[in-house]
Amino acid sequence: MRSRSIPALLLLLGALLGPACPVGGSLGGRGVVVDPGHGGRDPGAGCGKVYEKDINLQVALALKKILERAGATVVLTREGDHSPAGAGASVRRDLENRAGAPRRNSAHIFLSLHTNSFSGEAAGGPEVFYHPGSAGGRLLAQCIQEELLTIPGVGERSARANRCLVLSDTAFPSALVELGFLSNRQERERLLDNGYRAMLAEKIKDGVLKYYSRR
Repeated sequence: MRSRSIPALLLLLGALLGPACPVGGSLGGRGVVVDPGHGGRDPGAGCGKVYEKDINLQVALALKKILERAGATVVLTREGDHSPAGAGASVRRDLENRAGAPRRNSAHIFLSLHTNSFSGEAAGGPEVFYHPGSAGGRLLAQCIQEELLTIPGVGERSARANRCLVLSDTAFPSALVELGFLSNRQERERLLDNGYRAMLAEKIKDGVLKYYSRR
């Protein structure tokens, strides 16, 4: 019997082991809280009959499925059009409720999804924020920002620090993802497209994988 060459043996081994794991590996054993911003009587940003709270929720639902397929345990702060803290809760109480979700659910990371708006139509592109007191949050935000920027035509925004209340628990790596600008007509049309929202969710997942590969 002729001896096999090293490349042939490597090909055979690859076939026996199956496809290689994606960069960063799976998310098995990781707990993720995904927070669709706003909800209920708080619509967030809006343009005509298009409201931020609805865009946030649709992307969050898609992201939950994608993260779960990667092995993560995912909890949403809301799964419908309501405030997680209750119908009569103040905005501050609502934000505190969302910020406390990682502790209540023994999660490892926290992702808050939002949609931006500006006075003019020129501003556009996704942008990710982190708390300046969280090194883990900064890395997470940078990794997600890098992946979002691989979407054609989204601009060149960078991850930035922000002391917003929803990112205040720095014991958990947290990132606030602004998915795009409703005030930008072209971007608003993209955000209303199911395929584009699925792409955003996929890129956020890729950013989470990159985060774990760089820790």
